[in-house]
Amino acid sequence: MKTLFLLTLFISLISGCTTQLHRIEKWEYKVITFDPMKELQSLEGDEISLNNREQFLSLLNEKQSSFLTEQGKLGWEIISVENSTYTMRRPLVE
Repeated sequence: MKTLFLLTLFISLISGCTTQLHRIEKWEYKVITFDPMKELQSLEGDEISLNNREQFLSLLNEKQSSFLTEQGKLGWEIISVENSTYTMRRPLVE
């Protein structure tokens, strides 16, 4: 009886695994470079002293975080980062 139960369980597990359709996910990708020097030029008119390194880095981090949060809201996820270059992907909508 125990052998019959185990055999039935084994067959159920095997048949469940083989009958399942595997969906292939399609992605769209984008590569973005966050350029600190470009951001520095955009901050020149701001009221902060660009000579104050700590203040500048704090504002730069805020801009970078804000940008990445916006990308996440649009469905993009980061899959790699090298230096200041982000590779992102999101499911392709067909």
